[in-house]
Parts: sequence; C-alpha cells; structure tokens
Amino acid sequence: MNLSSEKKEYIESTLDDRTLGHLYPILEVGQIACKDFFAKNREFFDIPELLNNVPGHILTYCINKQLAPGKIPARFPFSVSIEEINKNNKSNAPFLKKGSITISILRCRSRKKLDSSDKIYLADRCKSNDILDGQLTYLESEVFGDENLHGVLIYGAQKEYDGFEFADIVFFDNHLRKANYSINIMDKLKIYRSQADESEKLKNLLNAESLIKEIKKEMEV
Repeated sequence: MNLSSEKKEYIESTLDDRTLGHLYPILEVGQIACKDFFAKNREFFDIPELLNNVPGHILTYCINKQLAPGKIPARFPFSVSIEEINKNNKSNAPFLKKGSITISILRCRSRKKLDSSDKIYLADRCKSNDILDGQLTYLESEVFGDENLHGVLIYGAQKEYDGFEFADIVFFDNHLRKANYSINIMDKLKIYRSQADESEKLKNLLNAESLIKEIKKEMEV
C-alpha cells in the first residue's frame, strides 16, 4: 500500500459516519435560525435590491457562532479554534481539528469550487494535501508524511435557505484547482437525523430560537 492510500484510509477512519453525523445539527440549526430570522423581520429586509449577499452572511454567522468558545455542543468530536483568515479586514473563522486533520467551513456558490476570496488563506493550509495525489511517487509523498491534512467543508444553501443543495468535505490540491479527495456528506448527515430522538430535535430547535434572539439583540446594539 502506498502512502497516498494510507492517508485516504486515515481520513475515512478519522472522519467516520458517527463523527460526521455531529456536523448535521451545526448546519441544520444555522439554517433554521437564518430562515426564521428573515421570516420574522421581513419588514426590515424589504428592499431586495440592497440585500445582495446579506442572507448568506447571516447564514454563515449562524453556523459559525455555534462553534465559538462556550457554545460548542456537548460531545462534539472535534477541537475548535477561531483563527484569523484575512489580515486586511480582521476576519476570523472557526477551524475544526481531529487527529492530524483540520477542517474549515465555507459557504460557496458552486460545488467543490472555491470562491477566489477564500483561496488566499487556504493555499498554505492545503499544500500537504498533495500526498493524496495517487500520481506522486512513494518517495515524493514521504515528504508530506507528518503534515496535517486540511479539508474544506463546502456547503451551498437552497433557495430561501430552506435546507442545503450540497455539503462536501474537500481536500484540494495545493493549487486549489482540483479535489485530491472528497467526501459527500449529505448522506452522512442523515445519520444524525435518523438517530436523533425527539428530545435532541427539540433541543436543536430551541438552540435555533436562542440564536435568533442573540442575533436580533446584537443588531440592535
């Protein structure tokens, strides 16, 4: 077995179905909170020509906020850090980590395709993913043996933010042009939905309502 295959097996064992299942409530609650927020404030958001990407940014905020210190769900299988991704505008974003795998979370317009604004900070993080390219020789891939792999959880929202069109964890090459390895987690996310009992679902909905109140309060400041 070559090192590329070994690393792919490591990804599959580290990001197993149960682990990926914990990502579902993060996305689901964020989507519910965003949709309800706009539904309850339609009078304020009454000029669609000026909205542009506002709903998308609110969705990103609702999802990322759940990964802030003190808000991470119990038994969440990843460690989370908030790191700077843009020095110019001081933008921060959460990063998940388990073992030697880190994951960033991005909303994108196209499946498995990064927006140009995100490529700057991801270039260095994804450079070690070339170990997953089966075309590398064993000696070439050995160079990356101890490096962390970086996946990007890319999600796309449906119209009116009623669910998601796609959600994939993609391990891009160091040029961010192709996927050296990817996981379609839409089916994986359903595992959480099928396993969750009614009390867990209710808790998720209550979390969504709490998020809505917090967002509205912060907008009033």
